[in-house]
Amino acid sequence: MASLALAFSIFPAQATTWAVDFSNAIIKRWPSNIESMTGKTKWEYSNGIILHGIEKVYDYTKDVNYLNYIKNGLIPMFRPAAS
Repeated sequence: MASLALAFSIFPAQATTWAVDFSNAIIKRWPSNIESMTGKTKWEYSNGIILHGIEKVYDYTKDVNYLNYIKNGLIPMFRPAAS
């Protein structure tokens, strides 16, 4: 993720286009949430990296769709287990 942050700081216009395109591709391919990509039902480091990148895109664009995708990826992880 450091490379994404570095790209934002060095080449903001190019990085933003790449970051937005990447985030849109993730959301289009796995629309329900990030869990559908990895099949993990608990926290997974790789999911966090992708969600963090999408968070940075949201910070830049202020497009609520990115924020909603992040929330949809996190909410299931904090639900109590069925008993």
